Amino acid sequence: MLKPISEITLQQLLGVAMILLLVYFLPYFVLGTDAPILIHDNLDSNLVWVKLVLENGGIFSSPDTHIPQILGGVPRSSVFGTYDISLLWFQVFGMYWGYVANKVIMGGVAFWGMFGLLYHFVSPKGISKYIIVGVALIYSCLPFWSFTLSVAGMPAVMWAFLNLRKPNYSKFNWVVIGIIPWYSSLVLSGFFIAILLGLIWVYDILRTKKINGLYFSGMVLFGVMYILSHIPLFYTFVIQSSVLSHRVEMKWIMGDWDASRGLILSIFQEGQYHAHSLHELMIYPILWVSIISIALKKHVKLLISVFLFLIFTSILYGLLRYEGLAIVVENLMAVIPIQLQRFHFLHPMFWYLLFGLGLVAISEKWIWGKYLAMALILFQLGNVAMFHEVFSQETNPTFKQFFATDQFNEIKNAMGASFKENKVISVGLHPSISQFNGLYTLDGYLPSYPLAYKYQFRKVISGELDKNPGLEKYFDEWGSRCYSFSSELGKDFMNPNPSPIENLDYDLAAFKALKGKYLISTAKIKNNPQLDLILDSAKNPGYWNLYLYQIK
Repeated sequence: MLKPISEITLQQLLGVAMILLLVYFLPYFVLGTDAPILIHDNLDSNLVWVKLVLENGGIFSSPDTHIPQILGGVPRSSVFGTYDISLLWFQVFGMYWGYVANKVIMGGVAFWGMFGLLYHFVSPKGISKYIIVGVALIYSCLPFWSFTLSVAGMPAVMWAFLNLRKPNYSKFNWVVIGIIPWYSSLVLSGFFIAILLGLIWVYDILRTKKINGLYFSGMVLFGVMYILSHIPLFYTFVIQSSVLSHRVEMKWIMGDWDASRGLILSIFQEGQYHAHSLHELMIYPILWVSIISIALKKHVKLLISVFLFLIFTSILYGLLRYEGLAIVVENLMAVIPIQLQRFHFLHPMFWYLLFGLGLVAISEKWIWGKYLAMALILFQLGNVAMFHEVFSQETNPTFKQFFATDQFNEIKNAMGASFKENKVISVGLHPSISQFNGLYTLDGYLPSYPLAYKYQFRKVISGELDKNPGLEKYFDEWGSRCYSFSSELGKDFMNPNPSPIENLDYDLAAFKALKGKYLISTAKIKNNPQLDLILDSAKNPGYWNLYLYQIK
């Protein structure tokens, strides 16, 4: 006989949650490299950066290790600014299975971090076990971006520091605080949670008139670990400060007040795609149950604090894009080269903390409250599951199709043994695909690279930029995508078989000066004879239609 639901123990609930979490990750294992994986800021960049680092010195290589396969050659610090231990799984399992291994780790850390945060600080007696496990499961199934713990690991960090605040001397706290900085990004979430933790510490001093040395020691360890794990990043800004980065000419997109107000509402109601919270359908139930919780005098200070944090940081997100504050923002960026609106990387943790707090309050106050809580949990769990990466990216090419290894092996064979000396550029195609397959590219996508190189490369594509003001602004005022743009293709790098390019206006003398010899295009170039480009071969059997051109 099955046990009544009320008799299921917490341990049994946790077992069920772990099984469901494994089922959630099952599509990655069933589909293998035929799974569609997020491309934007992922396959077009992050995964390939990992591969380049592993192929040139490894995880803990020196910041100035030369990476020759991208933008004609850049230091390691430009390609990957951290000593992130997530790279270990790529080294052990390869690029696809390393990605999957990191996804599973992210889900597990997210679950236990949120579970611990709710269990020990929302319902310490474990009365609302269904809510705590349910909310933790939902959080662990969020489609966390890429492969690090920058969002997934934040509840574990908060849990560890709140333990120190008690004070609690468990070794677990120090393990979490010591490891997470090696598995997450300082500029995405580490800097911002450190600010929040510092504010909590100052608040406690003002409230108690005492200094919590244990908590402060945790902050020191946290900061030291982030510095050590981000040595390549600090190396770039300190040791290589004489080398001007293309970032010095970046112009952030600013808008009028209506645009800023729209950003405020958007980040509050919908979140941001690099830090998915998927709370849009749940925002009003969350607000409703939280207000009820406050009325019932349950966790009033915590709820109000979380509300204020979400509101204030959402307003900050919009204001930092307001043109009326452009000078202030530019001056701040000159002092602190971090996008200060990124407090939103902490929003998912706080939205689900609010969710859990409110559900616990109503379930403990009214008999029918627990049924409402369970209904809301099931609804949101189903909603989040529908955003699984293999579902949300199903219209994209699969991992195998995107990187097209078989096609590129043929291209390398056509190029011969000189492909390392003779650089390539890609037209209508992300350069990361060439880099993944071992080619040496003059184009690429990097968060920071020498400004001097940007000027050199601009000479190659200036004719195309002149024909398209939108592309010209995109390259000149941002430039992290140092791509071989075509005015006829625009920013479309995902069309496997675009219409032929009628007139490609590249300066091939400037291309040769950078040791360029080959051009890989998804579109046939009709004026190739006038450009002295020879169609070497066409590699059409595959996802991409690829044309390999060689300069005479």
